[in-house]
Amino acid sequence: MKKITITFIILYGISFTGLAQFEKGTTQTGASALPVFDVLNIAPHNSISGFGGKANVSFFPVKNLSIGLSPFAAEVKNGYTYTTSLSSLKKEETIKLFGLGMCLRYYVLLNKKFTIYPEFDLGFGNLNTRTSTEGHSKIKERNTSILVGSLGIGANYFLTEKVALELNVTYLTVNEFANRPENFKTIAPTIGVQFFFQ
Repeated sequence: MKKITITFIILYGISFTGLAQFEKGTTQTGASALPVFDVLNIAPHNSISGFGGKANVSFFPVKNLSIGLSPFAAEVKNGYTYTTSLSSLKKEETIKLFGLGMCLRYYVLLNKKFTIYPEFDLGFGNLNTRTSTEGHSKIKERNTSILVGSLGIGANYFLTEKVALELNVTYLTVNEFANRPENFKTIAPTIGVQFFFQ
């Protein structure tokens, strides 16, 4: 019991240790990216590639809590074969989305080199889908407004006092405002860099 109590006190102390990067009045800015490939072979008959990225400009209104704006963008290409009882057609779908959200982070485990935080983002944007079919000149295009939400956990590794590498693992949802919405949910790991200014 004594070991558990001592471990709890140490972890509690670490989680609330104030470092200069997380003090009230600090500004934080950065960017993170996600290359998109079907590395797990979830869609074996599809050829999927693309990228996603977001930036952030945040402010610490209180110690350890950053609130800010987060523009985001992504483009993914999905090639596949559409088979009917009469024929097989190759199709290529290009999906582009962009928007602006609000981001919220709370740094809970802090030391000079390593930090952990939960993160929440909510934003609005636009989704554009273009589908072309082999042998047809007509391109089917769709534009819709979207609500994007994400909840995740991340970690920073500080290279210097003001520069940190970060890794985030996020549960992402994209919801269309449309009569027949094509909503999706995914897990999105991103890698990025953050800068802290006082």
